[in-house]
Amino acid sequence: QTLAITGIDPDVTPGEFEENGVRWRLLRETFQGWHDDRQYDVVNADQSLYYLGNMQTVIARVLRLLRPGGIFVATCWSRDDALHRLRTRLFPPANDDLVGEEVLALVRRAPGFAHVETASFKTRVRLRAWREDSGFLDPALRVIARRPLDPASDPQPEALLSILNEFPDLAHRINIALCAIREE
Repeated sequence: QTLAITGIDPDVTPGEFEENGVRWRLLRETFQGWHDDRQYDVVNADQSLYYLGNMQTVIARVLRLLRPGGIFVATCWSRDDALHRLRTRLFPPANDDLVGEEVLALVRRAPGFAHVETASFKTRVRLRAWREDSGFLDPALRVIARRPLDPASDPQPEALLSILNEFPDLAHRINIALCAIREE
């Protein structure tokens, strides 16, 4: 049996191909704009829930996309993640200021999931490299913002550089992952 994967990304080059027994269908689309009546075995949202808007709406949509017994896998920054802490220092609180602890609580409360497991993954990020090479600052700022930057109103790389002095050279990255099974 061939594994079939549908990938949705607003920046992907669309197309269909098969490689090593995997059939890929890549769509240049947003989750909100994409319409599909099929049901899937797995829905994976790796560091992407931040961009999808109202989480109750997103979870309801995930449940509609999953077949009974299907699996929802998601990862998000933890409240204690260095990038999240940098974000809260640089950007005012916003609707997209989502953390894994909140996603986990929402999924556990959502009717339709039979079982929810979670894990946290700890790594480190070398913030010293950001301080020493200004080439890291622009991309890091975009990642921390989780949206396109507005040069007129958003913090500039210099603001990130000044806040970095409050963080250790090797800072903790903590991601929360969840795996939820749709009720049969």
